[in-house]
Amino acid sequence: MTTPKDISNSLFRRLAPSCRIDVLSLDMASLSSVRAFVSEVASNYEAIDAIVCNAGVWDPDVSAKTADGFEVHFGVNHIAHFLIVDGLMDNLLKSGTYTIHGGCHVA
Repeated sequence: MTTPKDISNSLFRRLAPSCRIDVLSLDMASLSSVRAFVSEVASNYEAIDAIVCNAGVWDPDVSAKTADGFEVHFGVNHIAHFLIVDGLMDNLLKSGTYTIHGGCHVA
């Protein structure tokens, strides 16, 4: 069975053969999972060069909720990203030069 780690390793090895790849668990619809992710990253990586806030969810069921009771679009697309960036800001600042990217794409 192919795992997400196998897929990411294969993709990144083709793009950057010498890069270091770490795959961590994160459920953006659960603030406890987001906080655990931030804690793991903050304690294992002193400096972070970039965060790409590109995860998102779209569900036509506007009554869908996160594990914490937030409307799913707001919880995943905004609150989770904010907690990640806010929780890792010290690690970003330690890199000297950092990038935070989040975008809105309209087709």
